Amino acid sequence: MIKTLIFIGIIASTIMYMGDLFLYYSKEEYDKSITYHSLNKIMSSISTYRIMSAVSKTRIRIGALSGVLAGFLGAVASFHIYYLMDAKYQVLGLIISLIWMFSFVVGGTFHSHWFYFSLMKDLNEKTFKVIEGFVEILRKITYISYTIANALLFIVILFQMIKIPIYMLVVTPAVLFYLLLILRKLPQPYYLMIVGGWGNIPFIIYYAVLFFVV
Repeated sequence: MIKTLIFIGIIASTIMYMGDLFLYYSKEEYDKSITYHSLNKIMSSISTYRIMSAVSKTRIRIGALSGVLAGFLGAVASFHIYYLMDAKYQVLGLIISLIWMFSFVVGGTFHSHWFYFSLMKDLNEKTFKVIEGFVEILRKITYISYTIANALLFIVILFQMIKIPIYMLVVTPAVLFYLLLILRKLPQPYYLMIVGGWGNIPFIIYYAVLFFVV
C-alpha cells in the first residue's frame, strides 16, 4: 500500500514536471530579468508567456491538462505520510496528508490555468491584468500550502515521528527547493528545463529516494 502511494507520487510529480516542459520549454535565449506586470514588456522580451504564445495550442493543452491529472494523483499519494507515521502521531499524519493533498489539488489547478497565458498576443492589457490577478491568487495559495506541508514533513522526520530515516531530510522538498539559489545561474536551455520545473523536480527526487528506503 505504502509503496503504491509513493510510486503514484513519482508518477504525479513527473507528469506535472513534463507539463511544465510542454507549456514553456524552449532552447532559445530567455530573459531572466523579466517582470510579469506589463503585457507590452512581456511580449517584447523572451519570456515564458511569449514562448507559450508561439507554440502549438495542442502542446499547450497537453501541458495545462497535465496539471489536473497530476493534481489528482498527487492528492492520492499524499496519504503515504499518514501510513508512515508512528501510531501515536497518526492524527498529525492525517493533518499533514490533508494539507499535502490540498496543495496538490490547488497546484494542479494553478498549473492548468497557465493555458490562458498562451493567448497573450491576442489580449489587451486590461484582460491580461484580470487573468494574471486570478492566477496570482492560485499561485499564492499553492506556495503557502506547499510551504506549510513541506515544513511539517521536515519536522516529523527530524523528530522521528514518522517511519522515514532521518537522512531523508536532505532530499525533502523543503531542503531541495533552496538549490534554486544555485540553479538560477544555469544557462539556457538548462535554465528553463531545470529551473522552470523546479517546483516539481524536488518531489520526484523525494518520492524516488523514499521508494527505496521504506
